[in-house]
Amino acid sequence: QAAEVPSGLIFMNVVKDAERLGDYVKNLHEIAEMMPADADRAVYHEHLNGLVTDIDVMFANTRQAFAESDEELAGRVIKHAKTRGRAYEEKIREITAGDLRTADAVCIVLMLRFGKRLVAHMSNIAMYLTKSEQRGIPATDVSNRWREKIGEIPGIDSLTFRSSLVRLGANIDVRLAHKDFTALEKASDRIRQQLAE
Repeated sequence: QAAEVPSGLIFMNVVKDAERLGDYVKNLHEIAEMMPADADRAVYHEHLNGLVTDIDVMFANTRQAFAESDEELAGRVIKHAKTRGRAYEEKIREITAGDLRTADAVCIVLMLRFGKRLVAHMSNIAMYLTKSEQRGIPATDVSNRWREKIGEIPGIDSLTFRSSLVRLGANIDVRLAHKDFTALEKASDRIRQQLAE
């Protein structure tokens, strides 16, 4: 039974990502309903060209990879998601620097952003089917790079970076220690404010 715990936790993460897919699809439908009545469909088609096809193909490939435990297809889903995510981000930058009517720009950018989130969550699902060497970058490398970028923080006694396939608990865990409770409370409030921003 203990051997089933990691599999169960992985499955829970897959379910969480699948739930997010539903949320973003709903968001896309809501944006479509908010489009201006006089929207120039050609403008939307120009900027969203391929988004629906990308998402349809990724849904089909992710579902197939998961159903068949197909690591090769899962690896292709992950690579495609990275490529498409970067393309959507570039398109968003192009639109925000452009001269589209505000209502149209907002709708198109939101659709691209939700599309980017959809492909990212499909990539997450596919990631659980692949060996770590197929993912492009091991979790330990991410932790190491993060540690290097943070560097030394004056006044910090201990800073720990951990990575694992299965995440239990919060994404970020901050623990403070100080002999003066008032100083500890002030530091805690400052961290909360910074994280809220």
